[in-house]
Amino acid sequence: MTKVKKNINLPRETNRNMIPQKRIVYIFLCLILFLNGCGIDCDNEIRQTVVSTSKKLKAVVFSRDCGALTGVNTQVSILPTGKDLPHEAGNTFVVDGYMQLELRWYGDTRLDISGIDTVEPVKQLSEVAGIKVTYSGTLSHPKEH
Repeated sequence: MTKVKKNINLPRETNRNMIPQKRIVYIFLCLILFLNGCGIDCDNEIRQTVVSTSKKLKAVVFSRDCGALTGVNTQVSILPTGKDLPHEAGNTFVVDGYMQLELRWYGDTRLDISGIDTVEPVKQLSEVAGIKVTYSGTLSHPKEH
């Protein structure tokens, strides 16, 4: 009859090698947690909201501030009326710089954005969620900034 040994002693070299491995894993996990918490936090400042004629949709003009990484910008999102503006970039129109825009709904199928002038937008979609978006350069009622 053979006795089974309950305690297994690993050689000292194996035990010593496990400590640095645990440290590496620990440091790696801490680094992931730290970097995960360092995402860019942006704030949206709503400047104008225009509701469609049926009141089912709205177009929101806002500026997005992501700290030192971004300058002044103008953005537009089309949303259902009951939905808050999400903490993300505009889903319809984005341009660097401050722009005074004029929005006009034609039913629930078309939105006209005026005041674009000759700027080169970062984003300028012609359709969002089945809504046709048109753009023009001049405002019908210019206002002071």
